[in-house]
Amino acid sequence: MFKKNKFPFYLELTILFVFFYSILAQAQTSPSLEFKKYYNKSINLNKLSLFSESIKELNTAILIAKENDLEEEYYSSSVFFAEMMRRSSNYKKGLTILENLVIPEKYLKLQVKKLGRMAALYAEGKDYPGRSPKDSLQKYLKIALKIAKDNNFEAEEAALSNELGFFKLHHENLKTAKPYLIRSAQLFKKIKDDNNYVVVMCHVLQVNVKEGNFEKADLVIKELLEKVKNNKWFGTEQTLYKNISNRYLLKQDSLNYYKWFLKEKDAGIKLSNARNNREMSYYRVGYETEKYKSQVKLAKLETKDQKIINIILLAFIFVFLIFIIVVFLLLLKKNKLSKSLEISNEKFQLLMIESNHRIKNNLQMILSMVDYSNEELNDKDSKILNKISSKIKTVSLLHKHLYADVHNEFVSISIYFEEIINLYTKIFPDKIEITTEIISVQIKSERIVYFGLILNELLANTVEHNKAKVKKVYISVKPFLDSYLFEYDDNSFHKNSETKSTGTILLNQLVKRVKGKNFQLDKKTGTYKFNFKDVI
Repeated sequence: MFKKNKFPFYLELTILFVFFYSILAQAQTSPSLEFKKYYNKSINLNKLSLFSESIKELNTAILIAKENDLEEEYYSSSVFFAEMMRRSSNYKKGLTILENLVIPEKYLKLQVKKLGRMAALYAEGKDYPGRSPKDSLQKYLKIALKIAKDNNFEAEEAALSNELGFFKLHHENLKTAKPYLIRSAQLFKKIKDDNNYVVVMCHVLQVNVKEGNFEKADLVIKELLEKVKNNKWFGTEQTLYKNISNRYLLKQDSLNYYKWFLKEKDAGIKLSNARNNREMSYYRVGYETEKYKSQVKLAKLETKDQKIINIILLAFIFVFLIFIIVVFLLLLKKNKLSKSLEISNEKFQLLMIESNHRIKNNLQMILSMVDYSNEELNDKDSKILNKISSKIKTVSLLHKHLYADVHNEFVSISIYFEEIINLYTKIFPDKIEITTEIISVQIKSERIVYFGLILNELLANTVEHNKAKVKKVYISVKPFLDSYLFEYDDNSFHKNSETKSTGTILLNQLVKRVKGKNFQLDKKTGTYKFNFKDVI
C-alpha cells in the first residue's frame, strides 16, 4: 500500500507553479530543443549500454530532425544510429545506412565521423560478400584521416590515427603501427584528453614490450600510472594493468605478473559495478520522477476537492440533501484516489520487472567474467570456479522467471528444478542420467532460490564424488501427510568424514532456510530426504 502524502500549503503552491511552468515551457519548445532532448537522452542511454531504449529515443530525434529540416542534426543522428547498429551487432544494417547517407561537403567533420564508423563496421562485421573488410577498413580510415589533417581536426585525427595504428599493430607489424600510435598520443596530449592519451599509450607500451625495449616500457608505465591515479577510469585502468602484466609475463616475473593480473581483474569488477550503479540510478530517477508527477496530480485533486467539501459542509446546516451530495462526492474522491494508487502500483511492478531483468543481465555478466578467468586456472582452481558458477546460474534461472512474470509472488518448483536439471545434463551429457517425479508445488519467490541451491549442491556433489561412469540420479517431490517430501538419490556410498564436510553443513543451513523438517542422509545409498510445507 502507498501512504497518502500531505504537503504544507507553501509547498503545494511551489509544486503547482513548477508543474504549470513546465507545461508552458514544453509547449514553447522549439524543434531544435526537442531534437536535443531526445538525442542527448539517447546518448546517455547508450553510455549505460541500454541499446534498445537508446535506439527508441534516437529514432524520435531523427524523425524530428527530418520533419523540421534540421539538416546537420539529421546527418549527425543518422551517423550515430549507424554506430548504435554496430554496438548492437547489426553490422550490415549500419553499413547500409552510411552507404546511403550522402553528407554535403560543408559538414566535413560529419564526413570524417561517417568514414570512421564505416571503417569500424568493416572491422567488426567481417562478412561482406565481394568485399575485403581489411582493405575497406584501411581505405575509409585513410580518406577520413586525410580530411582531418587537411582541416586541422585534431581530435578526429587523433582518434583515426589510433584506430589505424591499432589495426596495423594486430594485422601488419610494429614498424607500420608505431608512427600512427605516437601521432595519436601526441594529439590527445595536445588537446588535453588524458583518458584517451592513456589508452593510446597502452598500445605504444604494447609495441615497446614486443620490441623487447623494457626500459622504454617501464618509463611509459610510470607515466601512465601517474595519469590514472585518483581518476575513476576503470576501463582504461583495466587495459593498462593488462599490458603491464603482459610485460612481466614476457620477463617470466611471476610475482609481478600476478600482482598486475589481480589489479586488472579488480579494475574490471569496479567497471562493472560503476555501470550497474549508473543503470540503477537511471531507473531510480525515472521511478522518482513518475512518483513526483503522481504526487503533483494528487495535490491538484486534493486542492479542488477540498474547496467543494468546504462549500458542502457550509450548506449542510440548512439542507439534508446536501449531506447526500457530500457522501457522493467523498465516494467519488475515494475512487479517484484508488485509481491513482493502482497507477502507482503498476509503475512499481514495472520497476520490479526492470530490476529483475538487470539483475539477470548482471549475473550473466558475472558468469562471463568467471568463465574468462577459468581459462587461465589449474584444474583445482577451475573446479572451485565451476562450483561458484553453478550457484550463480541457479540464482540467474530464478530471476529469469521473476522477469518473465509480473505476478511473480510464487514460482513452480517443478519448472525451476527442470531448468537446473537441464543445465547439468547439457554440461555433463554422457556422465549423468536424471529421473524425476516432481509435482507442481508453488513456492514463494524469495524462498525458492534456496531450493535451487539445495538441488545444485546435491548435483555438484554427485558429479564430483560419485565414482560411477554414468551417474544415475533420482529426484522426487511428492505429497507426504500434510506436507511434501523432497528426495534425492544418486546410489553412492558416503564416508563418515563426508557427512561432516563443508558441503553437508551448507545443505543443513539451506534446508533450515526453507523450513525443512526431518533432514536425513542414508550413507549407504546416498539418499537425502526432508519434509517441507508449500507456503514458506
